[in-house]
Amino acid sequence: MDGHLRLTVAADPATGRSFVGEQSHRAPMHVGKGHWDADARTLTVHAVNATAGLFAGDAVDWRVRVGAGARLRLVGPSATRVHRAARGGIATADEAVAAQVFHVEAGGWLEVWPELFIPHAGSRCRQSTRVEVARGGRLLFCEGLAPGRVAMGEAWAFSSLRWATDIVHDGRPAVRERWHLQPAARPESVAGWRNAGAALGTDAPFYGTVFLVAEGIDAAHPGWQRLHDLQANDGDANSPGPLWIGVSRLGGTAGWAVKVLARDGAVLRRTLGLIRTELLGMLS
Repeated sequence: MDGHLRLTVAADPATGRSFVGEQSHRAPMHVGKGHWDADARTLTVHAVNATAGLFAGDAVDWRVRVGAGARLRLVGPSATRVHRAARGGIATADEAVAAQVFHVEAGGWLEVWPELFIPHAGSRCRQSTRVEVARGGRLLFCEGLAPGRVAMGEAWAFSSLRWATDIVHDGRPAVRERWHLQPAARPESVAGWRNAGAALGTDAPFYGTVFLVAEGIDAAHPGWQRLHDLQANDGDANSPGPLWIGVSRLGGTAGWAVKVLARDGAVLRRTLGLIRTELLGMLS
């Protein structure tokens, strides 16, 4: 199944209110009706996979543009699940493929906040994400990954996950990440995660990243210490806590990356919510 999502958001020059200028979607993708948040002055749109998830051979293509002065929060209310590939298939032919491209024009704001990405046992998937942010644009972008259906005993049981993320700010690369996780064929590809998770009481930690592209936030801002303190506050006196948090600056003055390893999905979701609140507060 080949599906797509096309969404363009613009700002009304008279009121500054954001609205959907163009939209199109094809199964399995679906775009819900936008909701204008007057307090945040942001348009919230829900984008969902209306089926059970992605299957081998499925391909979905996202193209989202936020115009000058427009503000969009794009939310995925349900997890993205990738199901088992056909046994004996060709490694590249039986992948599920997801491609995402986002553009933020000058003065625009884009927040992308999906639910967890969950690769099921035996699944093969390739996801690529590219975000281009013009000078003067801002971005808050979240990614969350489960090591499988852990509650079903499927931790690290997926076959292959290729993951690529690129963020460009003002024409210059700010983020470039590449993973190829193959727990069975290449155990070393997930060894670092398993080792780090051991200190959290699990060999299958949940992973999350929040990228903030916004100039003007200094390394001395007290918000960074509050994020660091989440580790101690969620733990106890005898352990480093059920999560790890790291913060690093993106290339140039583009912004920041906050990375999380958590003991389970509930801790990850709660922590990502706290990170979001803190980062939005730092921007105000």
